[in-house]
Amino acid sequence: MQLLEVPTIPPIPKHYMDVPGFNNEAHNESLQETARLVQPGSKVLEVGTAWGRSTWSLLDSLPSPIELHVLDSFIHLEGGKIRHYEGCMKKHADIVCQRYALKVFMEEGQRACWDWSLKQHPRMNTDKIVVHQMLSEKFRETDDIKWDLVYLDACHSYQSVSGELNKWTDCPILCGDDYHPVHKGVVKAVDEFLAKHPERQFWHDTPESRSGFFRILA
Repeated sequence: MQLLEVPTIPPIPKHYMDVPGFNNEAHNESLQETARLVQPGSKVLEVGTAWGRSTWSLLDSLPSPIELHVLDSFIHLEGGKIRHYEGCMKKHADIVCQRYALKVFMEEGQRACWDWSLKQHPRMNTDKIVVHQMLSEKFRETDDIKWDLVYLDACHSYQSVSGELNKWTDCPILCGDDYHPVHKGVVKAVDEFLAKHPERQFWHDTPESRSGFFRILA
């Protein structure tokens, strides 16, 4: 397969849509709205980042100073490289930054792609950003940080989402992706959690938006 042409001088991402990702603009706008709810000095955990679009969205909208932890194995996209590349380019071949980032992905891997995009966000040099390269299950075994916001967008199975919600029950802002009829495991896990915690406020984007974003507030 031949990759699309990219410029010799690498472009500079300016917006979250310059970064490859699966979540649409409606999702990212809801994520940014939620991120603005936290206070300066908060600790935020992102579970699942893919190529970094949601991380860019968070950095654009979280208050400063902030401590942002990004958790991802950086291996789950490796098995379908050509499929992921072609899928993204079918939608966004006109975005030069995405073309360049995905060339890095194809040649050097998912983590290299994330690093290339995110190192150019100005807040990477001003706030505390910590990357944990491991599976969510492994991280949960030892995590004892009191989080102010947790964003869930890793494995979308019932077991994974249920385990994550129950692990971080005490977090005042829980949010995530794929609360949508297509993803029955996510819907089941979230609905069960809400049944156990009826005092919490729940909101989600409409199915028609194809966003999948949901938010659970204490």
